[in-house]
Amino acid sequence: MMENAWREENCPWLEDVYCNYNPFTCVVCDGSWSCEDVYNITIEVMAYYDTNGDGNISDIDNID
Repeated sequence: MMENAWREENCPWLEDVYCNYNPFTCVVCDGSWSCEDVYNITIEVMAYYDTNGDGNISDIDNID
């Protein structure tokens, strides 16, 4: 729901990613993210931006 609210405010041309009828398993909600999707994407983003390997993304990481 938070992702949809952010999209509506910042990118109104994008479709919702959260199925309002069943937030846990969305068989009919195209584009919805499961908890596993969110976890895997978070791991990938952390690995990319945590350049010093301390487990945090901060101003001491080498990010342009």
